[in-house]
Formats: sequence, C-alpha cells, structure tokens
Amino acid sequence: MRAVLSQTEIDDLLSAIESGSVDEEALRKDRIKAKKYDFRRPNRFSKNNIGALSVLHDSYARQMSNFLSGYLRTVVQVKVASVEQLAYEELVLSWPANTLVSVLDLEGYGYAMMQMSNEVMLPIVGLICGGVGEAFNKPRPVTDIEMSIYKRLNNHLLSRYEMTWRDQADVRCRLDTVETNPRLVQCILPSEIVAIVTLTMTVNEVQGLMSVCLPFTTVNSLLNKPSDSVYMEADEVTVREKWEQKQRLLASAPLSLQVVLGEREITVRDFLSLQAGDVLAMDSKPGDLLELQIEGKSAFLGQPGLSRNQLAVQIVAPLTERD
Repeated sequence: MRAVLSQTEIDDLLSAIESGSVDEEALRKDRIKAKKYDFRRPNRFSKNNIGALSVLHDSYARQMSNFLSGYLRTVVQVKVASVEQLAYEELVLSWPANTLVSVLDLEGYGYAMMQMSNEVMLPIVGLICGGVGEAFNKPRPVTDIEMSIYKRLNNHLLSRYEMTWRDQADVRCRLDTVETNPRLVQCILPSEIVAIVTLTMTVNEVQGLMSVCLPFTTVNSLLNKPSDSVYMEADEVTVREKWEQKQRLLASAPLSLQVVLGEREITVRDFLSLQAGDVLAMDSKPGDLLELQIEGKSAFLGQPGLSRNQLAVQIVAPLTERD
C-alpha cells in the first residue's frame, strides 16, 4: 500500500531537493520501473492458461513421483519449477546438445514434446538395469539399449500424462519419435510461441531437469472451449434431453388452485359480531367471471357451474397483468 506523506514531510522533501541534498534524477529512476517487452513476439498465453498449465503439471509431477518411486524402488521427487512462454527457436537453443526429446502426437489436438536431460535419464536407466543409479561425470551419447529402455519408460510416463488431462480433455498420447538432438525436431515452426513447463527431478542424490513443450495451437485446442453460440448436433440433442427431463420433473410438482367467489370489506366490529347463520353480500354478481388463483396469484378467469353434480369452474381465458 502506498504511503501518504503529510504536509510537513512534503515541505521537507521539497526543501531538500532545492538545496541539492536529494538527487531528483535518482528519485525518478526509483519511481519508474520499466519492463522489457518484445512487440515483434507478443505473449499469446493468457494468465489463466499459464495458471491452468501450472496446476495440471503439478498434478503430473506428483503422479510421476509416485510411479517412479515404486518403479525404481528408490526415492524420486518431481516438482514444477516454472511455466514460461517463448519462441520455439529460443527454446531449442537453450537445450543442451546431449539430451533426449520425445515428440508426442496428441491425437486431435496437435504436437507436444518432452525433454529429459541425460544427467537424470542415465541414472534412471541404470536403476532399471539393476545398478545403483549413480551420476555420470562425463557427458556421453546414449546407446541403442538405453534408448530402447527409455522408450519403454516413456510409455508409462505418457499414460500418466493422459490421466493428468482427463478432467480437461480426452487426450490420447502417442510417441512419435525420440531424438537425441533437439535441433532435428521440425514439427513446430521456429517462430511459434510455446509454453515450456520445467520440472526438477531428484533420483537418489542425482538432480536433473525435465521439460514439457506445448505449442500455443495445442494449448488453445486443449484449454479454450469453443464459443457458446456454436453447437454441434450432439450438443443440441443433449440440451433438448436435459430440458425435457426438467419439464417432466417440474410437471409432477403439486400446486394449490383456488377460486375466488367474491370479496367484501367489513369493519373489525362487524367481524367480531359475526355468528352462524349471518349472510354476507359479495361484490360479485351472478354471471360474473371468477378469478382462478395458482399459489395465491391470479392466473385465469373462469365461469362457475356443475360437472357430474359437483361444483366446477370452466376456464374461459388467461388473466394477464394488464387485465
């Protein structure tokens, strides 16, 4: 909350500026805080989309931690470090050369990528093969056997990723290819704005990074629902069925119906002196239409009569507010 200066403090500040004891230019720099923004590459992801991705991948990180801890029989911690948006070409340049990039085909929604650094991938493969999962000091390329084991592990991770999106969209993830050089992946345009979700992984005492890359077109089809004015034929059937169900439910609700034969105003003294056998003249005359009230509100005009030797009222016309 911004502090409010008193008149004495304002006078002292002005006097200090005039005397030169306070640098006016330094005050301007402290007051103005500018943030760099590239208008050639504007941000396309809204704050709601960034927040939704953060929540979804936080759930995915917990599922990965539980699965890998049981699968590797060791303590594995996965946490979301950051969710950012940038151009795809900048993302590729930031990834190291020796890394594994899995290209995912989200059937019906677009492409996505998962990147895992060799620093954490190689210890995981070592644990699967019966090793102790120690860290590798010197970087080296991945062998064909390690690649085959990693692809099998990827299938388990993708099934958990599908479960993460279950409440938002029906996603089917298919592993398209795994590349050891991210610069060879050409499924996303270099100028495309992507959301990059960075995850920190800790396996035993080995730490590494894993990231999920989602293009804007993919996130837009997953998170942003179509306009309400555009309905598919199946949606119209669903809306019609729901409305008919509500009509059937409301049709069985009981309502009170009463007919007002007439009204008469009397004094309290006359009311207190009423006795059995007294006759009161109503304001209605024979042949006048009567009001039918539903739940205490006038709704129709009716005509009294008999139906099978029982008193009845025949509805003549609806009663509007203007009437």
